[in-house]
Amino acid sequence: MAESNGLLAYLTIDLGFTHKIEDAATESLTYVLARSAAARNALRNVVRAGGTEVGKLDSVESQSLGFGGAIPDVALYDEAGVERLLVENKFWADLTKNQPETYLERLKRVGEPCALLFVAPGSGMPHLWEEICRRAGVPGAAARPPVRSVLTPNGVPMMLTRWGYLLARIEAVVAESLRGDVRQLRLLCQRMDGLPVLPDVPWLLQLIDEATYRGREEGYLHTRGLRWTRHPHGHGRYLGIGRKDPLRATAWLGVNSHLWSNFGNTPLWLMFVSNFGKTDLEKMRRGLADLHLGPYVHAINSDWTGPNVPIILPFEFKGFPLHGDGSEEAIPPDPTSEEYAQARDAIAQRLREIADLLDTAD
Repeated sequence: MAESNGLLAYLTIDLGFTHKIEDAATESLTYVLARSAAARNALRNVVRAGGTEVGKLDSVESQSLGFGGAIPDVALYDEAGVERLLVENKFWADLTKNQPETYLERLKRVGEPCALLFVAPGSGMPHLWEEICRRAGVPGAAARPPVRSVLTPNGVPMMLTRWGYLLARIEAVVAESLRGDVRQLRLLCQRMDGLPVLPDVPWLLQLIDEATYRGREEGYLHTRGLRWTRHPHGHGRYLGIGRKDPLRATAWLGVNSHLWSNFGNTPLWLMFVSNFGKTDLEKMRRGLADLHLGPYVHAINSDWTGPNVPIILPFEFKGFPLHGDGSEEAIPPDPTSEEYAQARDAIAQRLREIADLLDTAD
Protein backbone atom coordinates (compact mmCIF):
# COMPACT_ATOMS: atom_id res chain seq x y z
CA MET A 1 0.00 0.00 0.00
CA ALA A 2 1.53 3.29 -1.07
CA GLU A 3 1.78 5.87 1.67
CA SER A 4 0.07 8.50 -0.49
CA ASN A 5 -3.19 6.52 -0.49
CA GLY A 6 -3.82 7.26 3.18
CA LEU A 7 -5.28 5.06 5.90
CA LEU A 8 -8.85 6.38 5.52
CA ALA A 9 -8.83 5.69 1.77
CA TYR A 10 -7.37 2.23 2.41
CA LEU A 11 -10.05 1.32 4.96
CA THR A 12 -12.96 2.53 2.83
CA ILE A 13 -11.97 2.03 -0.82
CA ASP A 14 -9.30 -0.68 -0.79
CA LEU A 15 -10.91 -2.90 1.85
CA GLY A 16 -14.26 -2.63 0.09
CA PHE A 17 -16.33 -0.57 2.56
CA THR A 18 -17.50 1.56 -0.34
CA HIS A 19 -20.99 1.95 1.10
CA LYS A 20 -19.40 3.77 4.06
CA ILE A 21 -17.20 6.25 2.19
CA GLU A 22 -19.59 9.18 2.41
CA ASP A 23 -20.32 8.44 6.08
CA ALA A 24 -16.58 8.29 6.79
CA ALA A 25 -16.01 11.63 5.06
CA THR A 26 -18.94 13.25 6.89
CA GLU A 27 -17.84 12.08 10.33
CA SER A 28 -14.20 13.00 9.64
CA LEU A 29 -15.17 16.53 8.64
CA THR A 30 -17.46 16.85 11.67
CA TYR A 31 -14.68 15.60 13.96
CA VAL A 32 -12.29 18.30 12.74
CA LEU A 33 -14.86 21.12 12.76
CA ALA A 34 -16.04 20.24 16.26
CA ARG A 35 -12.49 20.45 17.63
CA SER A 36 -11.22 23.54 15.84
CA ALA A 37 -12.60 27.07 15.77
CA ALA A 38 -10.00 27.81 13.10
CA ALA A 39 -11.42 25.04 10.90
CA ARG A 40 -14.95 26.40 11.36
CA ASN A 41 -13.71 29.87 10.44
CA ALA A 42 -12.04 28.46 7.30
CA LEU A 43 -15.39 26.91 6.34
CA ARG A 44 -17.07 30.27 7.01
CA ASN A 45 -14.56 31.92 4.65
CA VAL A 46 -15.37 29.40 1.92
CA VAL A 47 -19.05 30.34 2.24
CA ARG A 48 -18.05 34.00 2.25
CA ALA A 49 -16.20 33.41 -1.03
CA GLY A 50 -19.55 32.26 -2.39
CA GLY A 51 -21.03 35.64 -1.51
CA THR A 52 -22.71 34.98 1.84
CA GLU A 53 -21.81 35.89 5.41
CA VAL A 54 -23.23 33.41 7.93
CA GLY A 55 -21.56 34.81 11.04
CA LYS A 56 -19.50 32.96 13.61
CA LEU A 57 -19.96 29.20 13.56
CA ASP A 58 -19.81 28.06 17.16
CA SER A 59 -20.88 24.40 17.14
CA VAL A 60 -21.39 21.51 14.76
CA GLU A 61 -23.52 18.37 14.58
CA SER A 62 -23.64 15.51 12.08
CA GLN A 63 -26.82 13.82 10.82
CA SER A 64 -29.07 16.43 12.48
CA LEU A 65 -32.74 15.57 12.05
CA GLY A 66 -34.84 18.64 11.26
CA PHE A 67 -37.75 20.10 9.30
CA GLY A 68 -39.46 17.71 6.91
CA GLY A 69 -37.45 14.73 8.13
CA ALA A 70 -34.34 16.03 6.37
CA ILE A 71 -31.02 14.80 7.79
CA PRO A 72 -28.16 16.85 6.32
CA ASP A 73 -24.65 15.52 6.72
CA VAL A 74 -23.37 18.45 8.80
CA ALA A 75 -25.21 21.32 10.50
CA LEU A 76 -23.40 24.32 12.00
CA TYR A 77 -24.84 26.74 14.55
CA ASP A 78 -24.00 30.23 15.79
CA GLU A 79 -23.41 31.22 19.43
CA ALA A 80 -27.16 31.41 20.08
CA GLY A 81 -27.68 27.86 18.77
CA VAL A 82 -29.30 29.07 15.53
CA GLU A 83 -28.64 26.89 12.50
CA ARG A 84 -26.67 28.93 9.97
CA LEU A 85 -25.05 26.47 7.58
CA LEU A 86 -25.89 23.01 6.25
CA VAL A 87 -23.14 21.02 4.53
CA GLU A 88 -23.99 18.08 2.30
CA ASN A 89 -21.23 15.68 1.26
CA LYS A 90 -21.50 14.04 -2.17
CA PHE A 91 -19.28 11.51 -3.89
CA TRP A 92 -21.53 9.33 -6.04
CA ALA A 93 -24.71 8.67 -4.02
CA ASP A 94 -27.97 9.86 -5.51
CA LEU A 95 -29.61 13.04 -4.32
CA THR A 96 -32.39 12.16 -1.89
CA LYS A 97 -35.94 13.48 -2.10
CA ASN A 98 -34.93 16.16 0.44
CA GLN A 99 -31.99 17.50 -1.56
CA PRO A 100 -31.90 20.38 -1.94
CA GLU A 101 -35.54 21.45 -1.61
CA THR A 102 -36.27 20.43 1.99
CA TYR A 103 -32.88 21.70 3.16
CA LEU A 104 -33.55 25.09 1.57
CA GLU A 105 -36.97 25.27 3.19
CA ARG A 106 -35.44 24.31 6.53
CA LEU A 107 -32.96 27.19 6.28
CA LYS A 108 -35.62 29.65 5.11
CA ARG A 109 -37.29 29.23 8.50
CA VAL A 110 -34.14 30.33 10.33
CA GLY A 111 -34.71 34.05 9.80
CA GLU A 112 -30.97 34.77 9.80
CA PRO A 113 -28.34 34.82 7.03
CA CYS A 114 -27.65 31.17 6.24
CA ALA A 115 -26.55 28.92 3.40
CA LEU A 116 -26.61 25.39 1.99
CA LEU A 117 -23.21 24.11 0.86
CA PHE A 118 -22.63 20.95 -1.19
CA VAL A 119 -19.08 19.53 -1.25
CA ALA A 120 -18.08 17.12 -4.02
CA PRO A 121 -15.06 15.82 -5.95
CA GLY A 122 -14.12 18.15 -8.79
CA SER A 123 -14.92 15.51 -11.40
CA GLY A 124 -18.53 15.30 -10.23
CA MET A 125 -19.25 19.02 -9.89
CA PRO A 126 -20.72 19.90 -13.32
CA HIS A 127 -23.34 17.16 -13.23
CA LEU A 128 -24.21 17.76 -9.55
CA TRP A 129 -24.45 21.54 -9.96
CA GLU A 130 -26.79 21.20 -12.91
CA GLU A 131 -29.04 18.79 -11.01
CA ILE A 132 -29.30 20.69 -7.70
CA CYS A 133 -29.96 23.95 -9.56
CA ARG A 134 -32.71 22.27 -11.56
CA ARG A 135 -34.32 20.92 -8.40
CA ALA A 136 -34.03 24.27 -6.66
CA GLY A 137 -35.82 25.99 -9.54
CA VAL A 138 -32.80 27.88 -10.89
CA PRO A 139 -31.82 26.00 -14.08
CA GLY A 140 -28.82 27.35 -15.93
CA ALA A 141 -27.34 29.08 -12.89
CA ALA A 142 -23.88 30.43 -13.60
CA ALA A 143 -20.94 28.41 -12.31
CA ARG A 144 -18.07 30.41 -10.80
CA PRO A 145 -15.47 28.07 -9.31
CA PRO A 146 -14.00 27.58 -6.79
CA VAL A 147 -17.33 28.26 -5.02
CA ARG A 148 -20.37 28.05 -7.27
CA SER A 149 -23.22 30.02 -5.76
CA VAL A 150 -26.78 30.96 -6.57
CA LEU A 151 -29.60 32.65 -4.68
CA THR A 152 -32.55 30.25 -4.76
CA PRO A 153 -36.17 31.42 -5.14
CA ASN A 154 -36.85 31.13 -1.40
CA GLY A 155 -33.97 33.51 -0.64
CA VAL A 156 -31.44 30.96 0.66
CA PRO A 157 -28.01 30.88 -1.02
CA MET A 158 -26.98 27.47 -2.35
CA MET A 159 -23.32 26.69 -3.06
CA LEU A 160 -21.07 23.95 -4.36
CA THR A 161 -17.33 23.60 -3.89
CA ARG A 162 -14.62 20.97 -4.29
CA TRP A 163 -13.44 18.84 -1.40
CA GLY A 164 -9.88 19.77 -2.29
CA TYR A 165 -10.55 23.51 -2.09
CA LEU A 166 -12.31 23.25 1.29
CA LEU A 167 -9.80 20.89 2.89
CA ALA A 168 -6.75 22.83 1.73
CA ARG A 169 -8.08 25.89 3.55
CA ILE A 170 -8.87 23.91 6.68
CA GLU A 171 -5.51 22.11 6.69
CA ALA A 172 -3.67 25.45 6.44
CA VAL A 173 -5.13 26.81 9.69
CA VAL A 174 -5.76 23.89 12.07
CA ALA A 175 -3.43 22.94 14.88
CA GLU A 176 -0.70 20.40 14.21
CA SER A 177 -2.62 17.78 16.21
CA LEU A 178 -5.47 17.87 13.66
CA ARG A 179 -3.45 18.35 10.50
CA GLY A 180 -2.88 14.62 10.01
CA ASP A 181 -6.62 13.96 10.33
CA VAL A 182 -7.40 16.56 7.67
CA ARG A 183 -4.73 15.07 5.42
CA GLN A 184 -6.30 11.62 5.70
CA LEU A 185 -9.64 13.03 4.57
CA ARG A 186 -7.98 14.97 1.76
CA LEU A 187 -6.24 11.81 0.49
CA LEU A 188 -9.56 9.93 0.51
CA CYS A 189 -11.16 12.72 -1.54
CA GLN A 190 -8.25 12.74 -3.97
CA ARG A 191 -8.74 9.01 -4.55
CA MET A 192 -12.44 9.56 -5.16
CA ASP A 193 -11.70 12.41 -7.55
CA GLY A 194 -9.57 10.06 -9.65
CA LEU A 195 -12.40 7.58 -10.22
CA PRO A 196 -14.54 7.89 -13.35
CA VAL A 197 -17.88 9.62 -12.90
CA LEU A 198 -20.95 8.08 -14.47
CA PRO A 199 -24.28 9.91 -14.45
CA ASP A 200 -27.47 7.95 -13.90
CA VAL A 201 -28.75 6.17 -17.00
CA PRO A 202 -32.40 5.57 -16.06
CA TRP A 203 -33.32 3.44 -19.06
CA LEU A 204 -30.40 1.07 -18.47
CA LEU A 205 -31.35 0.78 -14.82
CA GLN A 206 -34.92 0.09 -15.88
CA LEU A 207 -33.67 -2.69 -18.14
CA ILE A 208 -31.86 -4.23 -15.16
CA ASP A 209 -35.01 -3.97 -13.07
CA GLU A 210 -37.20 -5.65 -15.70
CA ALA A 211 -34.69 -8.43 -16.43
CA THR A 212 -34.26 -9.02 -12.69
CA TYR A 213 -38.04 -9.25 -12.23
CA ARG A 214 -38.20 -11.90 -14.94
CA GLY A 215 -35.39 -13.86 -13.27
CA ARG A 216 -37.23 -13.75 -9.92
CA GLU A 217 -40.42 -14.97 -11.57
CA GLU A 218 -38.57 -17.88 -13.18
CA GLY A 219 -36.74 -18.69 -9.95
CA TYR A 220 -33.09 -18.24 -10.93
CA LEU A 221 -32.61 -14.77 -9.34
CA HIS A 222 -33.20 -13.70 -5.75
CA THR A 223 -33.32 -10.15 -4.37
CA ARG A 224 -34.77 -10.46 -0.87
CA GLY A 225 -32.63 -8.42 1.52
CA LEU A 226 -30.47 -7.18 -1.39
CA ARG A 227 -30.70 -3.65 -2.64
CA TRP A 228 -29.80 -1.09 -5.27
CA THR A 229 -26.59 0.75 -4.47
CA ARG A 230 -24.04 3.03 -6.07
CA HIS A 231 -20.31 2.30 -6.17
CA PRO A 232 -17.38 4.39 -7.40
CA HIS A 233 -17.69 2.65 -10.76
CA GLY A 234 -21.45 3.05 -11.30
CA HIS A 235 -24.99 2.21 -10.27
CA GLY A 236 -26.69 -1.18 -9.98
CA ARG A 237 -28.19 -3.76 -7.66
CA TYR A 238 -27.17 -6.81 -5.66
CA LEU A 239 -28.81 -10.17 -6.36
CA GLY A 240 -28.47 -13.86 -5.66
CA ILE A 241 -28.14 -16.05 -8.74
CA GLY A 242 -28.96 -19.75 -9.05
CA ARG A 243 -31.98 -21.92 -8.30
CA LYS A 244 -30.47 -24.06 -5.53
CA ASP A 245 -29.40 -21.55 -2.87
CA PRO A 246 -30.12 -17.78 -2.95
CA LEU A 247 -26.91 -17.00 -1.05
CA ARG A 248 -24.66 -19.49 -2.82
CA ALA A 249 -23.70 -16.89 -5.46
CA THR A 250 -24.09 -13.19 -4.72
CA ALA A 251 -23.32 -10.61 -7.39
CA TRP A 252 -23.77 -6.95 -8.28
CA LEU A 253 -25.42 -6.19 -11.62
CA GLY A 254 -25.09 -2.68 -12.98
CA VAL A 255 -23.45 -0.04 -15.11
CA ASN A 256 -19.69 -0.21 -14.53
CA SER A 257 -17.76 2.69 -16.07
CA HIS A 258 -14.37 1.26 -15.03
CA LEU A 259 -14.80 -2.09 -16.76
CA TRP A 260 -16.56 -0.50 -19.71
CA SER A 261 -13.78 2.00 -20.38
CA ASN A 262 -11.05 -0.63 -19.93
CA PHE A 263 -12.60 -3.62 -21.70
CA GLY A 264 -15.27 -2.13 -23.97
CA ASN A 265 -18.23 -3.99 -25.50
CA THR A 266 -20.86 -3.16 -22.88
CA PRO A 267 -21.62 -0.88 -19.92
CA LEU A 268 -23.40 -3.70 -18.01
CA TRP A 269 -21.44 -6.13 -15.85
CA LEU A 270 -22.23 -8.86 -13.35
CA MET A 271 -19.65 -8.69 -10.57
CA PHE A 272 -19.48 -11.59 -8.11
CA VAL A 273 -18.72 -10.74 -4.49
CA SER A 274 -17.64 -12.85 -1.55
CA ASN A 275 -20.72 -11.99 0.57
CA PHE A 276 -18.68 -12.36 3.77
CA GLY A 277 -17.35 -15.73 2.66
CA LYS A 278 -20.71 -17.24 1.65
CA THR A 279 -19.84 -17.09 -2.06
CA ASP A 280 -17.02 -19.36 -3.22
CA LEU A 281 -15.48 -17.13 -5.88
CA GLU A 282 -13.05 -19.81 -7.06
CA LYS A 283 -15.97 -22.18 -7.64
CA MET A 284 -17.77 -19.39 -9.52
CA ARG A 285 -14.77 -18.99 -11.82
CA ARG A 286 -14.63 -22.71 -12.53
CA GLY A 287 -18.36 -22.87 -13.15
CA LEU A 288 -18.27 -20.03 -15.65
CA ALA A 289 -15.08 -21.08 -17.44
CA ASP A 290 -16.94 -22.46 -20.48
CA LEU A 291 -18.87 -19.27 -21.12
CA HIS A 292 -15.87 -17.55 -22.79
CA LEU A 293 -16.36 -14.34 -20.86
CA GLY A 294 -12.97 -12.85 -21.53
CA PRO A 295 -10.73 -11.64 -18.69
CA TYR A 296 -11.76 -11.96 -15.07
CA VAL A 297 -10.56 -8.49 -14.28
CA HIS A 298 -9.66 -6.63 -11.10
CA ALA A 299 -12.27 -3.88 -11.02
CA ILE A 300 -11.68 -1.35 -8.24
CA ASN A 301 -10.29 -2.95 -5.12
CA SER A 302 -9.29 -6.27 -3.61
CA ASP A 303 -12.91 -7.28 -2.92
CA TRP A 304 -13.83 -7.16 -6.63
CA THR A 305 -11.58 -9.95 -7.91
CA GLY A 306 -14.35 -11.51 -9.92
CA PRO A 307 -15.43 -13.27 -11.86
CA ASN A 308 -16.67 -10.06 -13.47
CA VAL A 309 -18.95 -10.98 -16.34
CA PRO A 310 -19.86 -8.68 -19.26
CA ILE A 311 -23.56 -8.59 -20.11
CA ILE A 312 -23.58 -7.99 -23.86
CA LEU A 313 -26.48 -5.94 -25.27
CA PRO A 314 -27.80 -6.17 -28.86
CA PHE A 315 -26.78 -2.59 -29.76
CA GLU A 316 -23.69 -0.41 -29.44
CA PHE A 317 -23.11 2.67 -27.30
CA LYS A 318 -21.12 4.88 -29.63
CA GLY A 319 -20.78 8.36 -28.19
CA PHE A 320 -22.20 7.41 -24.82
CA PRO A 321 -20.52 9.55 -22.10
CA LEU A 322 -18.19 7.50 -19.92
CA HIS A 323 -17.09 10.29 -17.63
CA GLY A 324 -20.22 12.35 -17.03
CA ASP A 325 -19.38 15.25 -19.34
CA GLY A 326 -22.82 15.04 -20.92
CA SER A 327 -21.52 15.12 -24.50
CA GLU A 328 -23.08 13.11 -27.30
CA GLU A 329 -25.44 11.15 -25.11
CA ALA A 330 -26.91 8.05 -26.67
CA ILE A 331 -30.59 8.27 -27.50
CA PRO A 332 -32.44 5.87 -25.19
CA PRO A 333 -34.60 3.24 -26.89
CA ASP A 334 -38.36 3.54 -26.58
CA PRO A 335 -39.50 1.10 -23.81
CA THR A 336 -42.24 -0.12 -26.17
CA SER A 337 -39.82 -0.75 -29.04
CA GLU A 338 -38.50 -4.08 -30.30
CA GLU A 339 -34.94 -2.89 -29.61
CA TYR A 340 -35.74 -2.33 -25.94
CA ALA A 341 -37.42 -5.74 -25.65
CA GLN A 342 -34.40 -7.40 -27.27
CA ALA A 343 -32.08 -5.73 -24.75
CA ARG A 344 -34.21 -6.84 -21.80
CA ASP A 345 -34.39 -10.38 -23.16
CA ALA A 346 -30.62 -10.44 -23.75
CA ILE A 347 -29.93 -9.50 -20.12
CA ALA A 348 -32.41 -12.08 -18.81
CA GLN A 349 -31.03 -14.79 -21.09
CA ARG A 350 -27.44 -14.09 -20.06
CA LEU A 351 -28.35 -14.26 -16.37
CA ARG A 352 -30.28 -17.49 -16.97
CA GLU A 353 -27.24 -19.06 -18.70
CA ILE A 354 -25.00 -18.05 -15.81
CA ALA A 355 -27.46 -19.45 -13.26
CA ASP A 356 -27.63 -22.76 -15.12
CA LEU A 357 -23.84 -23.04 -15.24
CA LEU A 358 -23.49 -22.26 -11.55
CA ASP A 359 -26.17 -24.78 -10.59
CA THR A 360 -24.18 -27.56 -12.29
CA ALA A 361 -20.74 -26.39 -11.08
CA ASP A 362 -18.65 -28.73 -8.95
